[in-house]
Amino acid sequence: MKTTAIALTLILASCASTSNQTANSNLHTRGIELSIGERQLNNIWQPLEEHQMVGLTYKDAAPQTIGWEVGLATSEDTHPALPGVKFSTEELFGGARYEFKPMGKFTPYGGAGISMISGKIETPSGNADESTTALYMHAGVKMDLSSNVSLGLDLRLLRGADVAFGGAEVDLNHEQLTLVLSFGF
Repeated sequence: MKTTAIALTLILASCASTSNQTANSNLHTRGIELSIGERQLNNIWQPLEEHQMVGLTYKDAAPQTIGWEVGLATSEDTHPALPGVKFSTEELFGGARYEFKPMGKFTPYGGAGISMISGKIETPSGNADESTTALYMHAGVKMDLSSNVSLGLDLRLLRGADVAFGGAEVDLNHEQLTLVLSFGF
């Protein structure tokens, strides 16, 4: 949670920046984003709650207009105290996206939508998996590295992902902090 608080502070600070407010006429509205980072699940999953994740998103959103995004993400965690046990998630999501007016090389953005998420526990004695739908929202800021490549930081929340593994009522809710590499076209 400490990294989540630090990331949120950085995102908000960049949004409050009063740097160059000129719009870049070469901005790309469509793009592919590769996300790599950490997904923090509820403590009920301890010691398997800190997942390494990777995601791929297609977005179509011009600055100061409502656009859209769709994507896939996967995450997993293992722990030396639980040999042969792996907990993973897979996610398909889509929703609305808004990119704010660029501030020099920086562009803050946000989005929200619906997600289909699946959790899977693999153990030496068998496997279990469950799927559900949930709502997500995220916010971030990206910095232009060139006319069609940017690097950013994204904070994402997923809520309402209630599931039952072997009769136990749990959830797949999570917070996620990722580094995002974007390619515009």
